[in-house]
Amino acid sequence: AATLQSVLTSGAPMAETAAWESETAGEVFDQLRDGRRSSMVFSTGIRELDDAIEGVLVGGVTVVVGDTGSGKSALADQIACHLGVDLGIPGVVNAYEMTREEMTERRYARYASVPYGMVRRRDVRDEHIPHLADALERLSASPMITDDAIYTAPRWLAKLRSLKRREGIRWAVLDHAHLVPPSEPGQGKAETIAEVALAAKQASKLGLAVIVVAQMNSMVRKRVNKRPQRGDVAYGGPLEQIASTIIGNYRDELYNKQSELRGVAEAIPLKARFAIGEIVRLRWRGQFQRFDSLMSEVAF
Repeated sequence: AATLQSVLTSGAPMAETAAWESETAGEVFDQLRDGRRSSMVFSTGIRELDDAIEGVLVGGVTVVVGDTGSGKSALADQIACHLGVDLGIPGVVNAYEMTREEMTERRYARYASVPYGMVRRRDVRDEHIPHLADALERLSASPMITDDAIYTAPRWLAKLRSLKRREGIRWAVLDHAHLVPPSEPGQGKAETIAEVALAAKQASKLGLAVIVVAQMNSMVRKRVNKRPQRGDVAYGGPLEQIASTIIGNYRDELYNKQSELRGVAEAIPLKARFAIGEIVRLRWRGQFQRFDSLMSEVAF
């Protein structure tokens, strides 16, 4: 008690993480009066998804989870491209599953509306060239970095710190968590994912909006309802715990060949700390590797 009293009367400044309630109350009142948010969010580029999750939180971790083939990586990269290409916000995509060239092929298909297979085969038509040239101009002007090196979680965090300092990045995408290698010999998958979660959380504290793509547990396929739920991230307890937002990506036609929802994807907010969390249905245009608004059928 004596030590506490000496601190209170010494006039020494408080730690940066602490403040008198009068100070915080005044800050929040000013924000309410001026209509300012206390935390910044970035738009996903899809209006309905922004309405459901309030965008991607700066200083937070957004996890995108889905089964193989659901389009989870495409959704994360589409959000990344909206930030880097459409809005000009510097950031990095760490691609563990695809090469840099393969990522760019996907982006050409998305922005030029040229079938992905034709881009991959280099079999485009003359009428596609102007659209591809427009995509080239947009992609070339983007302050977006794609890195296809395979880093451990601590090394990934170190790279983000370096890019934050040197390039001023403000967002980062990790695609995907389950391909991150162990940092120590004999380290199990659960320990590695826990390490990824810690690195992602520390990266968010740099002031970055962090998006982590994650794989669903294969046991989900044995359920009648195969839509993602909380707890479905493989070995993902720590990852789900630190996430401010979790989006489950689901396409019914993957499991039901007679589905009436062919070409439709569901973005399911499994965790939305600051939002309403309603399920969003989107048009999945796989030939363009793009999610569009189902409501208006207009691409964002």
